[in-house]
Amino acid sequence: MKKILTITKWLLLLLLIAATSLYFFQDIESKALTPETRQMLGGDYLKTDQGTIHYQLEGDENAELVVLVHGFGVASYLWEPTYQFLLKQGYRVLRFDLFGTGFSDRPDVSYTLELYSTQINDLLNGLAITKPIHLIGLSMGGPIVTRFTHQNPHKVHSLILQDPLVNQLDVEKSSPWICLVWASIFLRSI
Repeated sequence: MKKILTITKWLLLLLLIAATSLYFFQDIESKALTPETRQMLGGDYLKTDQGTIHYQLEGDENAELVVLVHGFGVASYLWEPTYQFLLKQGYRVLRFDLFGTGFSDRPDVSYTLELYSTQINDLLNGLAITKPIHLIGLSMGGPIVTRFTHQNPHKVHSLILQDPLVNQLDVEKSSPWICLVWASIFLRSI
C-alpha cells in the first residue's frame, strides 16, 4: 500500500510539473497582428501614431453617429446586439477595439485613460468625423469616454455611461462631467 502511495505521489508531481511547463511554454497568441493577418481576419483598420486600430463603421453618413467604447477584458464584439439595434434605428454606428484588445495593436506603453482618450480622438480624426457624436462607455469605457469628453467637449453631443467603472473618486483628477453624473444620480434618488 505504501508503495502505491509513493508511486501515486511521484506521478502527481510529474503531472504537476508537466502541466506547469505546458502553461509557461505554450504560446497562446502566436499570431502577430500583421497586415496579412488582419486581411485574413477582415474588418477595417486605421493606422495611427499610437498603433493600428480595428474598427467597424456602418450606417448613413448623414445620420447621427453613436460611438461605442467597450470595457476591460473584452473587445468590440461585445456591442453586437447594441450595434445592430442602433443601425436599425437609423443611426450611424462606430465600434472599435481599444488598444490591447481584439484586433487592435498592443503597443508597449502604459495603458492609461490618456492613451484611450487619444485613441478615440485619433480614430475620429482619421475617419474625418467632424460632427459631434453620441458617446457610450461600458464599464471601463465609462472613465475613458468621460476623459475624452472632458478634453474634447466640442466633439461630444451626448455622453452615456453604462455600468461605469468607478473606483475611489479623486476629485482633483476627475473631470467635471463625472461629478455632474454623480450629482444627477444623487438627485434622482431623493
